[in-house]
Amino acid sequence: MRTEPVELRDILPTFLQAAEAPSHSELDGRSLLDLAAGKSANWRPWIDLEHNICYDAANNWNALTDGKQKYIFHARDGEEQFFDLASDPSEFTDLAGNAASDADLRRWRGRMLDHLSERGECNVAGGKLAVRPKGIMTSPHFPGYPKNPLRPGTPSPF
Repeated sequence: MRTEPVELRDILPTFLQAAEAPSHSELDGRSLLDLAAGKSANWRPWIDLEHNICYDAANNWNALTDGKQKYIFHARDGEEQFFDLASDPSEFTDLAGNAASDADLRRWRGRMLDHLSERGECNVAGGKLAVRPKGIMTSPHFPGYPKNPLRPGTPSPF
């Protein structure tokens, strides 16, 4: 059984490699064929998840997980959540306020800072995760980004 984190974005690169078709270097995912063959060197240590405002203003968050732990940053208000998925797979116990989890929380927050930094000051400002109460509809690999990225306060074209 493989334990490396995989995601839906890995399907297209996998199909392209299986078809021996050229792959586009800007695809977010990675082919699963190497992983299936037991070649896990340089595989991603975690995957990102995100939800932009859609149904409710509270649905504005970014998360990272390796399948064992999960860090969530609520962009609307800056609240953080942290879960130990190994012992709490249903995410009932938020460890973000638990002193025993401070080191893990800081490590995951640092990963989120690194992950979102390519998206600019609307995501990371002054070395900290930025609160984004209005949401941002695009990410770096969205067509036209960063030529015309949305900034807080800018009306969405969607």
